[in-house]
Amino acid sequence: MKNIESSFLQLMRIALGNAATLDAPLSAEEWEELFDMSTKHGVSGIAFSGVEKLPKEQMPPLEVIMDWSAVAEYIEEVNRHQNSVSVKVCDAFERDGVRACIVKGASVGVLYPEPLRRNAGDVDVWMSGGYEAVAEYARKRFPYFHGGHYGRHIEVTADGVQVEIHFMPAELYSFQHRIHLKALYREIEAKAWMRRVELKGSGSIIVPELEETLIIVIVHLFSHFAVEGVGMKQVLDCYWVLKEVGKADAGKGADTEGMVDKKGMADTEGKPVGGKSADETREWAMSFFRKVGIGKFVAALMYVLQQLGLEERLMLCAPDEKWGKRLLDDIMDKGVVSVDVLVDGKYGAENKASRFFRRLSRAVRMLPMAPSEMLWMLQSGISYWLSRKG
Repeated sequence: MKNIESSFLQLMRIALGNAATLDAPLSAEEWEELFDMSTKHGVSGIAFSGVEKLPKEQMPPLEVIMDWSAVAEYIEEVNRHQNSVSVKVCDAFERDGVRACIVKGASVGVLYPEPLRRNAGDVDVWMSGGYEAVAEYARKRFPYFHGGHYGRHIEVTADGVQVEIHFMPAELYSFQHRIHLKALYREIEAKAWMRRVELKGSGSIIVPELEETLIIVIVHLFSHFAVEGVGMKQVLDCYWVLKEVGKADAGKGADTEGMVDKKGMADTEGKPVGGKSADETREWAMSFFRKVGIGKFVAALMYVLQQLGLEERLMLCAPDEKWGKRLLDDIMDKGVVSVDVLVDGKYGAENKASRFFRRLSRAVRMLPMAPSEMLWMLQSGISYWLSRKG
């Protein structure tokens, strides 16, 4: 690992409250690199929280602080608007009698100590009823309807924010594993989505239970990892979900200065709303991940989270150091901006054939982490490529 990447991890640990100082002061050039790296990984706001905690003698140059502070303020402003849209969208579904909840995004952001510092993306909604029902409702309800995306979700726009309405909140590639995943989603949909969390200053949204959020976040992370890689932003989401699961041991939910309704997180007996203890939740989740063929990937992810300071008692399983190092190197290399669209500094420069063979090479390298999933991903990619060629 490069020195600057090591410094980036140190800054992340400081931001998470797992370290107090950097190992050594950084030069102005190194601080510029760290600033760029935090942008690449979609964690500029979180990283700035780490900068604010540094002792005076380790602070970056004033110019860097000013630039970073401006970015952090902009992220907070975007999040306030995004939260407002999430509330409006959630309220619209509820008024229409449609069963839906907010997933990823704001539903995970509320678990952060400083939720407004998490980089906002689009608004993701999970709606029950299947793809056709989702498409029909979106056409009627939203004036800015952009259509579907490979049958995975419907894209609409609300108050200038892209909203993705999913009939499956996160997906896998293997046919057999998708059956297991769909069965779990049907179980979740059969329950009443009643858990609400407060977005400070905006209102409340409906979100899945914490244990369900854990499944969604890690499956979503893996699906992106399999194709193009992930950045630190997605890893931090996993970190804070696991921290929240661990709080059930003490019978308390998140404490985020009014951002979260604690009653929606854990009851007074120290059990999540789903009725499981923290240990039961972790065992249940890990059993499911093994069932759908990504157990080794999850073990590698635990190693990455360990490098960020996550306590072993909060992990889903023992960390896999060998593949964890491979995963960490891949994360540090990729960031949020995928090389799918960024080649030699130009977006859209990579043609379809080049992208296909790069993904093929990636799948072969990462095959041992999730063999069945990687092979199915390759098969679907080959089929899609051949169909486009024809």
